Amino acid sequence: MRRNGYRVLLMAALVFACFLWVPAYGAERKQIGSVTIYVKSRVRAGDSLSRNDLVEGEPADGEIGVWVNSEQYALESARITAGKARDLSVGREIQIRTVLEPLDDQRMFKRGFGKEDVRLRGSDAEVTSVSRSSGRLSVTLRLSGVRGVFEAPEDVRWQQGAIGLGSWTEADGGSGYYELILKRGEGVIKRVRDYAGTSYNFYPYMTRAGQYRFMVRTVAHTEEEQRSGKQSKWEESEAYSLAQAQVSDGSGAIWDSTSEGEEEMLKTGAVGWINQNGTWYYRFPDQSWKKNGWESVLGAWYYFDANGKMQTGWVKTASGWYYLGPSGAMLTGWQNVNERWYYLKEDASAADYGVMAENRFLTQGDSTWFVNSLGQRAAGWTEVNGAWFYFDENSGKMARNTVIGTFFVDENGIWRK
Repeated sequence: MRRNGYRVLLMAALVFACFLWVPAYGAERKQIGSVTIYVKSRVRAGDSLSRNDLVEGEPADGEIGVWVNSEQYALESARITAGKARDLSVGREIQIRTVLEPLDDQRMFKRGFGKEDVRLRGSDAEVTSVSRSSGRLSVTLRLSGVRGVFEAPEDVRWQQGAIGLGSWTEADGGSGYYELILKRGEGVIKRVRDYAGTSYNFYPYMTRAGQYRFMVRTVAHTEEEQRSGKQSKWEESEAYSLAQAQVSDGSGAIWDSTSEGEEEMLKTGAVGWINQNGTWYYRFPDQSWKKNGWESVLGAWYYFDANGKMQTGWVKTASGWYYLGPSGAMLTGWQNVNERWYYLKEDASAADYGVMAENRFLTQGDSTWFVNSLGQRAAGWTEVNGAWFYFDENSGKMARNTVIGTFFVDENGIWRK
């Protein structure tokens, strides 16, 4: 019995020693607080990218290289998780997942390892995610868009049977956006930037007889394309000879004074919408300009000041306040302006069409709202003519015949004590 007792005591001592030893062992492991990953891309637009094109170390043309240089950790694996393609387009993003591991059991990645603890060297890239599992560190990288030159449009020509209509075909490797130039002789008449489409009606700008050509090139559109891509070379149409009997009267032209066509615009008596230094004006066929009032254009209402400048935003007239959108068109109905809701009258047959409603209840169907003296829609508890009402914080609708918190509002929405 005494010998068995000694054995029990010995086993207990061993177990207790193991519990003491494990924390001590963990405390001796060195913490890895940051890592540096080298990444270098030598792929270009038009290249093919597969999993075999990701290598460890310096890459060759058409490859991406990923590596580390540390005495504490090593690159266990790396793979492309997004962006593989047979024909890379300009701006295409490539994503790579890397896994790092400590070089020995005496080291460990610290807990709470974050993106700020990862440094990248080489090509433009950013860390999108970091995670730590089973002693390894997973780091996902996103490379900047593939660099290259956009392919130029093809089959640039004048369409038969439609005077002034130019067309082209989008090439593989294009962005779908273009810069256009119309020329008469050697002079630039009209320039169009960031245009989406494969045809354009130049006829409104062909206001004199002569030889016309148009030029088109592919350009970057998105921010990533602008960082990564270069515009294509220009492609030019054949000359089109416009006779005097075919010249345009300028109707439908939208002139932009930032182009070389401003002088042409003024000399030829162009009409319609005209942009000068970022400000829009409207010109009539008799060469007069719309000034100091409202004008209906293609079903929308616009307001012009005494100098003929088209207005946007809030405008006050003798009839009241109106709100004009970024395009200048008058808006109606409920509109959110700077996180406040306003109601602009919608009845097009009424004299106050578009006027902002003020200090009144508004009812549509079974719903009622209230707008104050500033035209702003009420929300929450609101006093109106000595009575208290509750309006939903989100929709602004008046509560009826219900309890708000501990307060009852009747069928007319009035709080009853």
